Amino acid sequence: KGTIFCICDEEGEIAAYTTGLDLHGFVISKDREAYKALLIASSIYVREHDPMSEGICFHLLGNVYPDLLDWMFNEARLKIMEMTTLMAKGGPVPRVPLGAEMVYSPSVTY
Repeated sequence: KGTIFCICDEEGEIAAYTTGLDLHGFVISKDREAYKALLIASSIYVREHDPMSEGICFHLLGNVYPDLLDWMFNEARLKIMEMTTLMAKGGPVPRVPLGAEMVYSPSVTY
């Protein structure tokens, strides 16, 4: 927890990163494949370095990314630790452009 983590693409550029593997960190990726790779790699890293850990924590906006939610449950076999509701003054969050490939998972301090 509290670990900054990133993955790079074939060209060596950052494809996805998180500012922390807990609910205070956020995740940004250039596309869904990079997001999946970050979650898998960071989960493996945490399990290898702290076998007693409960795992990584992050928010995923299921109404914005239903395909990722489906992947998490049916393919990656990830588990929900806690369901929360993200509320923000001023309207729905985040405002992801329609058809955008990038993925944004906000922190609890959004």
